Amino acid sequence: MDIIKQFTQINTSLTDINNWVPKMNQNQLLDLLSNIYGQILWTTKCDSCNPVSLMKVSKLQTLAVHFLTILNSQSIPLEINTNGVRIDRKFTELSAEHYGKLLTDTGNWSLFLYIDSFHCYWINQSSLKIICYCEGDVITRSALNNDMLEAELISISQWHKENKFL
Repeated sequence: MDIIKQFTQINTSLTDINNWVPKMNQNQLLDLLSNIYGQILWTTKCDSCNPVSLMKVSKLQTLAVHFLTILNSQSIPLEINTNGVRIDRKFTELSAEHYGKLLTDTGNWSLFLYIDSFHCYWINQSSLKIICYCEGDVITRSALNNDMLEAELISISQWHKENKFL
């Protein structure tokens, strides 16, 4: 069930919500916080005079503070893929072309794989990182050593070949 919808119901408590937290990683919690903030902004913009909406905003603010406290005070697991590579997710408003230019102009980044103008990969051998850009989603993969980085590069190439993108 959607945590935001569940919590904004009258009888749901933070204790009930805490049952979901151990099943989440940092990326999932940050995405949830982003959705909470979106709900707060949308509700206050569209229906700020309604007492039910104000109660919903209050509950959402409580939930946001609660999750921020958890993120800052507990050891929330990172997202790690099958190769042991750390995954971090974010979003950008830049196009793939502009994002790639920003990367190549500011560091040791080079284009690794070009699928199309909406989906590209860049690699930085010195920092052991791979960045995937897919329609504004930016996924950074951080390896601990060159062997992990090489395994990830092979995995990415193999996946794209098997799914007929290459």
